[in-house]
Amino acid sequence: MSKRIAIPTQGTTGLADQIEERFGRARHYALVDLGEQGIEGTQVVDVPYGRQGPEGLPDWLRQLGVDAILSQRMGPRASESFSEIGIEPVADTEVEGRVVTAVERYLSGNLSKET
Repeated sequence: MSKRIAIPTQGTTGLADQIEERFGRARHYALVDLGEQGIEGTQVVDVPYGRQGPEGLPDWLRQLGVDAILSQRMGPRASESFSEIGIEPVADTEVEGRVVTAVERYLSGNLSKET
């Protein structure tokens, strides 16, 4: 399994960072690369546009090779936008706290894939 997941963050510390509750307002995203042994790498990227909302977010994340996005909440329109371009939307209230915690929950199958 090789997969890249994106998680909105409040800062730029990566796995130790706190998750931003509103993915469309996040100024940074942690990109976490997963493999057979779990987490293989992490990088933090700055969103290249202002706080105008998430309109360009799906395409930007797709260009970065993202396969899934983890978020606390996601409306049906946003979920559909991600799904249409092949990014798995995972919205669950358990996507909270530190990035590493959400990744561990995702890997263990403890997050809902429904929005």
